Amino acid sequence: MRAVIRYLRIPESGTSCLRWDLKANSPIFKKALLNRLGLKQDFVIAESDLSLVISQIDDTDFAVETNLESFGLTREEAHKFVESALLVRAI
Repeated sequence: MRAVIRYLRIPESGTSCLRWDLKANSPIFKKALLNRLGLKQDFVIAESDLSLVISQIDDTDFAVETNLESFGLTREEAHKFVESALLVRAI
């Protein structure tokens, strides 16, 4: 099962590098997510088991799909981890 995470909206003034990384579904986001998940006590997931797909909806909106719920996270927990990982990359 995959959880569809809330849309990520990038302002028009957002950095072109971040926008390019999102459009390209860059592996840096998966690395950032694994890093954030590593902060959760007793939670271990192999990179090869983690699914993270970023899709562009329009010029400013992106959708993120992940399989984190299949590893026991709630939808809300999954959303917070994904949001945190994407925001770390945006900074």
